[in-house]
Amino acid sequence: MSNAVELPRGWPDTPPLLISERLTLRAFRQQDASAIHKLFSSPQTARMASSIPVPFHPHAANGWISCRSGYFARGQGISWAVVESSSGLTIGDIGLFVRTGHENWEIGYAIMEEFAGNGYATEASRTVMQWGASTLGFRTVTAGHFADNPASGRVLQKTGFVPTGESQMWYSLARGEKSLGLSYIWTADDTTAPSRQSAS
Repeated sequence: MSNAVELPRGWPDTPPLLISERLTLRAFRQQDASAIHKLFSSPQTARMASSIPVPFHPHAANGWISCRSGYFARGQGISWAVVESSSGLTIGDIGLFVRTGHENWEIGYAIMEEFAGNGYATEASRTVMQWGASTLGFRTVTAGHFADNPASGRVLQKTGFVPTGESQMWYSLARGEKSLGLSYIWTADDTTAPSRQSAS
């Protein structure tokens, strides 16, 4: 019996470098651990995620990066460090992941609080979705956010996602309880206008 991992069609050998107007999206490095620790040490940021504990230990950042490498090797997810091109600072993360099979893809992202409000999450999301649609041939992608995080909903809608009208209770490790979550979906017909980007 073969132990080979079945990868999604179009799956790259390494996470591709994606360049947008103001951002560079690249594979994570262990050197990004301090930035990841800073990102998820924010209680507010952690509360808007499902699996980030509070407090977020510095050593947990290295494990977080290693886990992303494992997901990529198995074709279960691809993550990028969001780098502000002008400063070279890692300011967040964005990724595509799949829960079952190679069909039910989702998107997730987080931007450091001091860089929020600049449209970086929307720019990164559009860049990633355009790459996914053209390279992996996405037909649908889902996403969601906690109801008390409307800013994330605005990012999703600017990226071309539409609310499904469905809501459910999702668990957040940082909150220690379930909270109301809202669901969104993107379809290939809902692609946004191309942003300035290149991939290599």
